Amino acid sequence: MNLCQAKRILVLEDEQELNDSIDLVMTMAGYSVSVALNSNTAFRMISGCYKVGNPFDLLITDIRLPGLSGIELIDKVMKEGITLPFIAISAFGDRDTLADLEQRHCFGFLNKPFTPNQLMDLTEKFFIKKPVFTKKAG
Repeated sequence: MNLCQAKRILVLEDEQELNDSIDLVMTMAGYSVSVALNSNTAFRMISGCYKVGNPFDLLITDIRLPGLSGIELIDKVMKEGITLPFIAISAFGDRDTLADLEQRHCFGFLNKPFTPNQLMDLTEKFFIKKPVFTKKAG
């Protein structure tokens, strides 16, 4: 069975060249890929697809973005009651950022630059493990 069959991934990366590269690698691997260059567009895509019952299976997001950061986007998505697992990518993986990602149940983190194989390995691990996210009792 092809693990990526019908798996929908949204890629949020403000660097067009990297966005295109990730899109190409994931599409060639058989994933259904959508791309966004900014958080506002990504949020509209996430929210719209969720509302029509066709949510994304995974978000691959840069952390440092103009406007809303990747972490702020995750917070906004969660505030809307949408559960969307994510993998974070960044050239700035300091301790505080990694702690913020861990609090938000980030599945994995890749430091830029990373290889296509590193991204594919992490993505495939996500779909094999298929974590279940639950809200904390408040």
